[in-house]
Amino acid sequence: MLIWEAGFPSVIIPRTDSIIFITEDDFKELTSWGLDHLRLPVDYNLVETEDGQYKEEGFARIKRALELGHKYGFNMILDLHKTAGYSFDPGEKQSGFFGNEALQERFYRLWEEFAKRFGGYGDKVAFELLNEVVDKEDGAVWAEIAPKCVERIRAYAPATDILIGGYWHNSVQAVRDIPMPMDEHIIYNFHSYDPLLFTHQGAQWVDDMPADYHMEFKGSMEDFLCICKKHTCLQNLRERCRSLIIRAILIQHILKTCLPMRSLLQRSEM
Repeated sequence: MLIWEAGFPSVIIPRTDSIIFITEDDFKELTSWGLDHLRLPVDYNLVETEDGQYKEEGFARIKRALELGHKYGFNMILDLHKTAGYSFDPGEKQSGFFGNEALQERFYRLWEEFAKRFGGYGDKVAFELLNEVVDKEDGAVWAEIAPKCVERIRAYAPATDILIGGYWHNSVQAVRDIPMPMDEHIIYNFHSYDPLLFTHQGAQWVDDMPADYHMEFKGSMEDFLCICKKHTCLQNLRERCRSLIIRAILIQHILKTCLPMRSLLQRSEM
């Protein structure tokens, strides 16, 4: 399983043709790389106003991306990257979610809306409840929120796979504190960033990450994809675990570097 991550900007420019963040050419390009899964991060304010009203133009963008993914044979993960009151990135200045029942209810309702609209794609679209709970102190509350959200989703999408991660940025060490699976379509998800200096080079949200530091990958794109495939070792985990489904998505954030890396590779091959 090879995963690419793409996403939408949070703010929609009033003229819908002013910015096209994901195009059909992107899907063609990713197909040529041999990728077969795509993680689609969306922020709540793509589809909600600040007072919680839904924005149809945002849902339409998501639908177009999912349909393009289906056209090109991708399995898609719809990831809520930021919800009202919470973001993994402190620079987003979102807070209060884990202690505010009103914000939690808004989170449940948004996932109900996603389930109504996008729960009909069968096993081609999975849902990821929330990207990266950071603090362990929020883990106990998250362990209560996640099953409630799954229950609300199941009223509209009874068989959609749902990804749930733990605290410490979806650390593998936090998997043991995630609630037991609510049903056979629950996926335990952890993120691996090692080595951080490579996977997050230039990331402005990482403390002490030099903005001008760049590390080249000494090889071709084919070499990179071969390494990714070699180290994705849990392909048959659904069958081996039967009712307890744990799929490890080991490389989704490493693949964020593919586009900048490609330019480096092209230069190194000249």
